[in-house]
Amino acid sequence: MDAVIFMILALVLTIIEINKPDSAAEAAKEMTDFKANDKNRVAKLNENFYHDNDAFSEIIHALGFPKGG
Repeated sequence: MDAVIFMILALVLTIIEINKPDSAAEAAKEMTDFKANDKNRVAKLNENFYHDNDAFSEIIHALGFPKGG
């Protein structure tokens, strides 16, 4: 009985998904907007981490990783 309910639910969800309007144009527009916004981004790194030998250890301890193996 559970299998029948699952199959009916899967069939209903499949029919609903098939009957949705095509959103390929919307997806293409969103991707174009994302690429346009992505060009304006600038990566900013913390310069102190390049000179601090314990910076990685501070991050590991802050995340709660164990101290030894």
